[in-house]
Order: sequence, then C-alpha cells, then structure tokens
Amino acid sequence: MAADPRLQQMMQSMSQDPRMQGVMNNVIADMTFISTELKPDAADPDAEVSFASIIRTLCAVPSLKELGDDAETTEQVLSALQEHEAIDKAAIDGLEGTARRNVVLLYWQLNRQRKALADAVTLDEKTQKQASEVLRAITKLLLQSQMMMPQQRWIQQTLAVARASALVANSLWSHTDDEALALQRDILKGDGLHYPDVELKANARPKEAPDVESEVPCQVFPGKHVSLRVVVNRKHAGPSEGVQQLNQQGVLEAYWLYIEGQKPKGTPNSLLAAQPLVVKDLAVPTVTAEVLFAAPPAIGKYKLLVHVVSTSIVGIDLNTEVEFEVVEDDVPELA
Repeated sequence: MAADPRLQQMMQSMSQDPRMQGVMNNVIADMTFISTELKPDAADPDAEVSFASIIRTLCAVPSLKELGDDAETTEQVLSALQEHEAIDKAAIDGLEGTARRNVVLLYWQLNRQRKALADAVTLDEKTQKQASEVLRAITKLLLQSQMMMPQQRWIQQTLAVARASALVANSLWSHTDDEALALQRDILKGDGLHYPDVELKANARPKEAPDVESEVPCQVFPGKHVSLRVVVNRKHAGPSEGVQQLNQQGVLEAYWLYIEGQKPKGTPNSLLAAQPLVVKDLAVPTVTAEVLFAAPPAIGKYKLLVHVVSTSIVGIDLNTEVEFEVVEDDVPELA
C-alpha cells in the first residue's frame, strides 16, 4: 500500500522549513510511540484493540507532556467518572502524571453530556482549559493515526482508531448507548443532516467478468486480477435543502472502506485496501467503490472481510464477508 502522497508532500515541505522542523519531529516521535505501543501481539495478532488501549496510548505520547499534570480537580473528576462507571479501569491502570491526567480529562470530555454526570463535578477554569487542550490534541493525533495505521497494514488497530475518532469527534462515549446515539442524532440535526441508515453489500468477480450480481462464487486463476465491488445503500437518502456546508470539499457524509484479508489462525490478517467513501449529494441512494487486487498464487478458497466505518458519526460500523476461489488454469498452452 503506497504512502499517501499528500502526507509525503506535507512532510517534505515541513522538513524544508526550519520553523516547522520541531513540529515534524514531534509528529514523528508521537507516531513512533503509537505504533510501538499498539503493535500487534505475535501470540494473538488479530486480537481486537480496545478503546481503552487507544486512549491510554494517545494520552501518553511525548508531545502531550508539555501540557503538564497539575490540573487541580483531576481526582474529583476521576471519582465522578468511576462512580458512574464512565471510565474504563484498563485505561488508567499503571499510568501516572501527565498521561493519567490526560486520560481522566479526555474521558470527562467524552462523558460530560451524560445526564447522570450533569452536576457530578464542577471543573475550575484551569482544568477546563486543560481538558479542552487534551481533547484538541487527541483529535489531531487520531487524524494522524488514521493516515499512519493503514500503512502498517494492521487491521484491528486501523479499525480501533477509526471507531475512536468518531467518539472523540463528537465528544461522545459509546457507539451503542441509546443516550449517546440520541445526542449524535441531535448533532446531525443541527447541521441539517439525518442519522445514516445504511446497508453494506459486496461481491467479488474476475476483473474481465461482466459487472453483474451472481449467486455463483467467484473463481479466478492464480495471479489474475479480482474485482471487489462494494455498495453502501443509503436508505436515508433525500433532499439536501437547508444543509450547512461542513467543509470546503463539499463532503456531507463520509465513511472509510477497509478490506481485510483473512488468513489461517496464527498468521496475521492484513489490510489489503483503505479508501474513503464520500457523499456530496444527499439524494444519492448508493455509494460504490471497486477494489482491484491480484489473486494469490496458491489454489484454494479465500475469505475477505469488508468493513465500512464512519470516523465522524458514532454507531456506523458495518462488515460483510466475501469469498472467492483460486482455481487451476487447466487450459493447455498453445504450441
């Protein structure tokens, strides 16, 4: 998977500007720390990566040490979060100083809209400022990690970063909690948008075959190209009058498509492709993508897991399995 040319261009331009050299060094140090901490375990390379693991890692990056660890109400905030079971114990176990403070304040930012926590604790002005700084820093780190993780081909880490990004982007605490989902709908309504009602379909076929749905499993010769067609049905499609312009690109709805190659137990699954799916016209009923890849050289049946995840809306996390078979090319060569 080639490096994102936009990222390469940005890094090259930063390296040529002495004023930006320090910024680039911080980015490199942070990304190195994150990739080291989240590297798959050789004993269980496809283990799911928890939200707590992502958060404790991001909150401990070298650049965040500059924020200090002297928030005056940190322990009060932690007590309130623990009382309402709003912080994962695994996220703070063993952490001290700045990293511990960052985790506590970030969990506060993600949970402060919960009705149960409305009057649980009042932050002093200094702690409020630090909490905002932590949220801003973690948002930036997640954006950088969204570019970096696919380059590693680590599927579980890539998915975990995407899921965490949606929670942090909306300052929400859950992809499944009814209260959190209701708040997400209110956020979208404020922008004139509907909460997505989406369905994922995918099928594989030889590249040269007609682009039609078939009940017959895909069969392809070794080394030949396989075309994976992905369709996201937007059941909520409708007019876009009154919708606010959210960005300069005109993107109103966006998802990430990840293709996971499944391998025998003990061999790590790998990320075969990662690409954005964007919607600029809310009346469009479907979003489609085609991913081409070469079939493996070995004869046999193979499985892919297609993921579509939103990094900006909580609760959007779809997947479907696709199978194809590599068969012998038994056509004799011409003399």
